[in-house]
Amino acid sequence: MECYICEADAREIEVEEHLQVECPYCGAYRISHAAARRLGEKTGTFDVPMMQRWVKSYRHLGKLPMLDMLLVSRRLRPR
Repeated sequence: MECYICEADAREIEVEEHLQVECPYCGAYRISHAAARRLGEKTGTFDVPMMQRWVKSYRHLGKLPMLDMLLVSRRLRPR
């Protein structure tokens, strides 16, 4: 599968109410099923460097960030 942020090859794991994505460029993050469906429509793109910094900022906290519909609607740019 492709990373929802940078579209590189990534690994996706289903975990209860969300998916966990492990991307070699962006790092590990979680994404809600609704956000994954929205991003699967390929109607927009992220500012990839900004989103990668956002994901990496959570590493210091020992948490996996969650991409949800609110974040996607605020950060997604039209194609």
